[in-house]
Amino acid sequence: MKILYIHGFLSSGASGTAKLLRDALPDDTILSPDVPLHPDEAISFLKRFTIDEQPQLIIGSSMGGMYAEQLYGFHRILVNPAFEIDKTLMQSIGAGRHEMLSPRQDGVRDILVNKAYVKEFSDVLANSFSHADKEEEQEMVIGLFGRHDPLVHTRPIFLKHYCHDIPFEGEHRLNEHIVHHTLLPVINKMKDKIASVQRPILYIALEHCIYDEQGRLKSNAHNAFESLAQRYDTYLISSVTPNDAAFDENVEIDLGVLAHNHIIHTPRPELLYGDYFIMQERQFKTSIFLGTPLYFGTPDFKDWDQTLTFFERLDGQ
Repeated sequence: MKILYIHGFLSSGASGTAKLLRDALPDDTILSPDVPLHPDEAISFLKRFTIDEQPQLIIGSSMGGMYAEQLYGFHRILVNPAFEIDKTLMQSIGAGRHEMLSPRQDGVRDILVNKAYVKEFSDVLANSFSHADKEEEQEMVIGLFGRHDPLVHTRPIFLKHYCHDIPFEGEHRLNEHIVHHTLLPVINKMKDKIASVQRPILYIALEHCIYDEQGRLKSNAHNAFESLAQRYDTYLISSVTPNDAAFDENVEIDLGVLAHNHIIHTPRPELLYGDYFIMQERQFKTSIFLGTPLYFGTPDFKDWDQTLTFFERLDGQ
């Protein structure tokens, strides 16, 4: 797949994130050009670039996320998009000369932030969300927002225009951990959407399988969920906990971005339609469940390592 990565302010196409993506996705082509420093030139350049290159997926970080939003007609992942970059530049970064954080091909080493430069961003921001009301655009955009981002707080703005947002444990800048455990899983899910891949449905009981009786995360449960959720359409089932936003957020913090909007609260989980259900033996009325129940804690599925081995042999079937 051809993927365009659009870097943030003071960065370049040689950023560490671009390298991490190339290393993590060796079968994909990662395009990461230097974005022109002036906003009007940048958005014109990116629109021409996408027409010429036709990437299947665009990923934009911070300033790059703001630009990516305006590249309509492409599947996009916006990471901490700087929809108020004009305010951010003056209030958080400050006026004056600022050194580039990674080398640019044109040799520019710094940039002057002043009122005229900020006004250029304000002019480009005026064109944000101009196509967001189209139904097809809603399904092409995912926003990723760090819960501890000290610089950009644009999730409320995003949610006024788009519906697919995912919070994650992290700050503003992408690092190796966030790329591997937040961005890559979302990229793989977006690839499934682009390719119209429908994976088998897997349910996992939160009580007794993910958490123990004291509410503690079971050994290797996080890694197991992350691995399974990338092979199956995986949902977490709670039969005793009421629908509670704080509870759901804690589960997402424990298990990562693939748990977002994949927690189901129901007193009758055996009535769900799916292919597999990992549960404790006699936890539910499994004779009603139409798929295959797998009894966690029994000799065949003693722990998560043994359970993962079973699914590895199935190879996503």
